Amino acid sequence: MKSCYLNWLWVLCLLLPGQAECQKLDIAHEVFPGIETVIIRASRSGYWVNYSLNERGRAATETRFKNKQHLATRVYEFTRNGYLMTTTTTFDSNNPRTVQVIYNTYTFSPDSARIVQDWCHSATDTLYVVTYTGFAGSYPTSYQKVIPRGAKTLTEDITVAYANSKPVTWESRDGITNVVTRCEYSYNEKGDVATERRLMVPASKQRTYWIDGQGDFQQWKYAYDDAGRWTKKYALFQGRWSLIETRKFVKRKALKS
Repeated sequence: MKSCYLNWLWVLCLLLPGQAECQKLDIAHEVFPGIETVIIRASRSGYWVNYSLNERGRAATETRFKNKQHLATRVYEFTRNGYLMTTTTTFDSNNPRTVQVIYNTYTFSPDSARIVQDWCHSATDTLYVVTYTGFAGSYPTSYQKVIPRGAKTLTEDITVAYANSKPVTWESRDGITNVVTRCEYSYNEKGDVATERRLMVPASKQRTYWIDGQGDFQQWKYAYDDAGRWTKKYALFQGRWSLIETRKFVKRKALKS
């Protein structure tokens, strides 16, 4: 079974808070039936994360480390239909005495077939609101993300194009700078993402340093296991492919009768 990040929801996660963080599952959408633990490691940096999955294969607990140092722990809860409901940070090394709970509240279409709005918030503040405005069947083709920042409100308008029910381009236009971030995807013969390219148009005058240090243009490729789960992620850096991240999947042990 292929991990579900290959569907359109994986593309949407690119703009959600926290997705720029390395070594991270797409909590809301990646499901790994039969897997008990996922361990993700960054190459050579010492950062790694341990995910404990529930019986449905969704992330239940996330524990982050730098070498042996405990950095953070988060606990996830889902609705009966599998939608992410709460994210609770039970430990953060930067604020060890603070417990933070983040909620996702959804609005559905009249036929309940698809989400038309995702409101992410704490008990007192809104983190972001995503409103879906266009669809091709069940696939969203346009949506807007609004992020309150005090007196200012940041907006991003996103469009997605598909081929054979898979996203091939994704564009986000910044409402303040008008800069467009564009992602392009290619697929292998099994339908897995083979390469991912990201660039900014126009290129930023002040270079935007992404995770892999490539600035305003990045390119990645993936290696997969026999179950269709990507296990290695490579970045193109100065003309060479460098391993930047690995995933290890630990199967759930069968219960003895």
